Amino acid sequence: MEQQLAYTQVNQAFLLLDREIVSRRELNIERNGIYKPLPEVNPETNRFGIIAEIYLLLIMYELRTGNVLTYETVVDYFSQEYEPDGSLRLHNNGKHPEISAFVEWMWEGFHWRGDYDSLYRGIGWVLRHYTRANENNGFIIPQIEAMSPQMLREIVPVAIDSNQDYLRAMIANMTLTRLQQQGY
Repeated sequence: MEQQLAYTQVNQAFLLLDREIVSRRELNIERNGIYKPLPEVNPETNRFGIIAEIYLLLIMYELRTGNVLTYETVVDYFSQEYEPDGSLRLHNNGKHPEISAFVEWMWEGFHWRGDYDSLYRGIGWVLRHYTRANENNGFIIPQIEAMSPQMLREIVPVAIDSNQDYLRAMIANMTLTRLQQQGY
């Protein structure tokens, strides 16, 4: 049961469970407590080779806690079901403290329920306002799933703030159009 709970926690923290199950709060440990690798990135969805939703979580985590968990570390963690010694690769086995800290933060604060959804909505709000302010500069609203790491790093700090006056000032200083023109 402890192993299944660890898998459920890591799968939930990295958004590997069906969103409908999560929204109904049906975290069935028997069904969800299994090893799940990260899904392969479809180059048609994200040409930068990232799962943007996970990248968003990592930026949010860094901004809220000051802890850095790199995307590469996450990809490496999920690349194997077993440790080199043959034991199961679990976030709480003492071998992956950076993954464990992230999972505990996500799980204990239920950040995967409210904060992530708020962030996603905030990004949409920022993109709409940025597009309106830059419609003559040729900015094309990208799907969030298709955004580059550079664009996500610029937009997330603005999107997590709820002060509307601050947001408008920050949007005016964003360089999303330049990033898009440079291929990012």
